[in-house]
Amino acid sequence: MQLFSKRAFATSLALYGLACGGTAVVDGDAASGGSGAQTGVGGASSSSSSTGQTSSSTSTTVTTTPATLCAQACGTLGECADLPGCVTTCEQRSSGNCGTRHETWISCSLGETNTMCGFGPGSVCGSELEAYLSCTGEVAGDILCEGTPAGCQCEAFVSPGISLTQTCIGDKCTCFVGDAAVGTCEANSCDVVNGCCAGIYFTGAY
Repeated sequence: MQLFSKRAFATSLALYGLACGGTAVVDGDAASGGSGAQTGVGGASSSSSSTGQTSSSTSTTVTTTPATLCAQACGTLGECADLPGCVTTCEQRSSGNCGTRHETWISCSLGETNTMCGFGPGSVCGSELEAYLSCTGEVAGDILCEGTPAGCQCEAFVSPGISLTQTCIGDKCTCFVGDAAVGTCEANSCDVVNGCCAGIYFTGAY
């Protein structure tokens, strides 16, 4: 069984153009709608000075640990989600064989948008998130989407008893883990991975 469908995973489906009640399986390369990204600032800086024949140069590199990244990421999620065990869950994700990829995704998202809420984690740093989830095989099978009279809904199966569902009415979206609503965000696409719930789901929602 193929645990991870990259074609389905990499798609952000613009469902608002679908007829009400229509059903679609995400499968293609449609672009996800999102706000423009702000350019992040790197963590390295250098300076040099010279007087006569003497010159000097200094360089400072900012390093972060998984705990630091997770604390910062989970701290920003307070804007859009209620995740009491976020830091612990995030640190678990950032350990093990795929931990470096998880940290890379969080670093990218925070570097671009300074928050794990909203468009940033899914649409701006989607390739980094895809690399992490490809490594874990976490999303099993296709992401199933359907149009609703007021918006759209997409669902990803993770494991028995755990599914991730992003439901949007207009651009207001709710992020569900199973039957529990864990957060809200704004988007113009319901795609679970490249949509606005991605930061909530894959930082520390479960």
